[in-house]
Amino acid sequence: DYNRVTWFSNYAQPTDARTKPDLVAPGANIDLAAANWEKRANYYAGTGTSFAAPMVGGVLAQLIGYGKSKDLPTDPLLLKAVVLTSAGKAKKFEGEDWAARRVRRDDDYGFRYSQPLDEEQGAGRLDGVAAYRLYAKQSSKSTPLNTWKRASLKEDQSYPVKLGKFYAGQRVDATLTWYRHVAIKDKNDNGPDGKDSYWQSATLADFTLTLLRDGVPVAQSDSDVDNLEHLSWILQTDGNYSLEVYRFDDSGTESEAFAVAARVVKGDPVIGAALAAARPASAVAATGVTREMGGDPTAVPEPAGAAAAAIAAVTLMGRRRRRPHG
Repeated sequence: DYNRVTWFSNYAQPTDARTKPDLVAPGANIDLAAANWEKRANYYAGTGTSFAAPMVGGVLAQLIGYGKSKDLPTDPLLLKAVVLTSAGKAKKFEGEDWAARRVRRDDDYGFRYSQPLDEEQGAGRLDGVAAYRLYAKQSSKSTPLNTWKRASLKEDQSYPVKLGKFYAGQRVDATLTWYRHVAIKDKNDNGPDGKDSYWQSATLADFTLTLLRDGVPVAQSDSDVDNLEHLSWILQTDGNYSLEVYRFDDSGTESEAFAVAARVVKGDPVIGAALAAARPASAVAATGVTREMGGDPTAVPEPAGAAAAAIAAVTLMGRRRRRPHG
């Protein structure tokens, strides 16, 4: 029922390209265990972002438990990619659909997202069941693909991720994550705390995440300041789709670990037919582009439900160079 961002939730600052929630979780009228349950009721209803944060922590704890039982990786890169990719697209506080903060047309990549998350809900609303199914790589009629990869790249290298043949109206969600490099000096030998010293031990590596149809780029997430890239894209035409992870040079460490998670969500045949009729076969439609592109009549926004409830935001953890695609 939590399908609309609440008024008290955190949100991105227009002057800061990085400030954002990564995703949102239930934070209004949550049933909480009472500390003074001996004298009063066992539970009470609470509201605030402080109640949204443990929702995310609880889902991550369950994923870690499942991962350990199945001998799966449980590193933060993968888990973050999984929960962001599996997040559902909710409504903003005033009722608008999910939309990336900044996207523009690009001669080489179709559309380029320089700020790929929504300013109010990040990647979307936390979905614990969808996160589990993605982590377990379970497909279904509603989600024909759930997959993820972990690898590392040196400078000026790329990594392909084959998705398969998919159809107009279906939606691809994908997230790429990598580390910020922070060193610590433990001044009191008791682990990290506020008395210790922290500093950046290496510059932030520079990655891009590109969606391709039959080998041709159609959309790219390319943030200059974040350690994640995210795409949520409605397919307009049938084709063989894939992702490409690329790392630029002149940043980061010699070899950078990363995780990428992706899923394909079942489409609406009516929407798929409308998309195919609206634009040439070589074109695609971007999620949320209508708002970001100032009412571009050729762009078709992602459909979403109209139910309204409150969700509170949770934050998890100069260019542009050109490179020929290939």
